[in-house]
Amino acid sequence: MVHWIWIHDGVRTRIFAMPAPVHGRYQVYINYYGGRSETELTTAQLTLITDEGSVNEKQETFIVPMRNAGELTLVKSFDW
Repeated sequence: MVHWIWIHDGVRTRIFAMPAPVHGRYQVYINYYGGRSETELTTAQLTLITDEGSVNEKQETFIVPMRNAGELTLVKSFDW
């Protein structure tokens, strides 16, 4: 069982995997470092995959607006 988090921030895709996740509370945050655009809204796309490869596999995709440099946004909290 592997848990995956895919984050695409417009520049690159970052992948975090947990082959043997510890039971407990998880909180997924996105930190916005800032951008160059004064007029366009910057967004980040995050896909959370749990129980990959099992009948209980679940995929959730979030598109998160990033507004202010230094902003830390809670995207999802869940218990495992």
